[in-house]
Amino acid sequence: MKRQTKLSKKSIINAICAVTLTIALLVFPIIYFGVCPKKYVDFIESACKKYDLTEETVYAVIKVESGFNRNAKSAKGAIGLMQILPSTAEYICPDETGIDLYNPETNVFTGVKYLSYLTDKFDDEKVALAAYNAGEGNVITWLSDENFSKDGKTLSVIPFKETRIYVEKVLKFKRLYKILYKSFQA
Repeated sequence: MKRQTKLSKKSIINAICAVTLTIALLVFPIIYFGVCPKKYVDFIESACKKYDLTEETVYAVIKVESGFNRNAKSAKGAIGLMQILPSTAEYICPDETGIDLYNPETNVFTGVKYLSYLTDKFDDEKVALAAYNAGEGNVITWLSDENFSKDGKTLSVIPFKETRIYVEKVLKFKRLYKILYKSFQA
């Protein structure tokens, strides 16, 4: 009789564990796909191929910059999904006039082109992301300061708190995008 009771308790515990695991496996993707959406897929895939960036990086930048709000505008005048300043758009696309940064396709291509430019220039993703947020000039200054960079190529310290938090968030979301969309591919 005792043995039967032990097996029943063990069976109940196993059943509870199985149900809990099943619920977790069903709820986890729903929650995280909501937190890490993939919108504007065609534009992002195309721009990433053209400018040699990973989609996860671009999705993470858009998530942090605008939360996928195509009509976002910052207090500093940055516009759209990737929060591009009109002056940055003119700089990175000098041959184009009247760039509509509220247009998702235009915004994504401009933002990815700029991020690719920064990645090539600084040859370090963390530094490129810092430049995307704080500007090239600030990053060049930081790289030449031994308090922030030991080798002139990477940043050991990002002095602007906003930029430091920005880079951390983008890298966190990049990891989440990579895990979620690689793990749950059909």
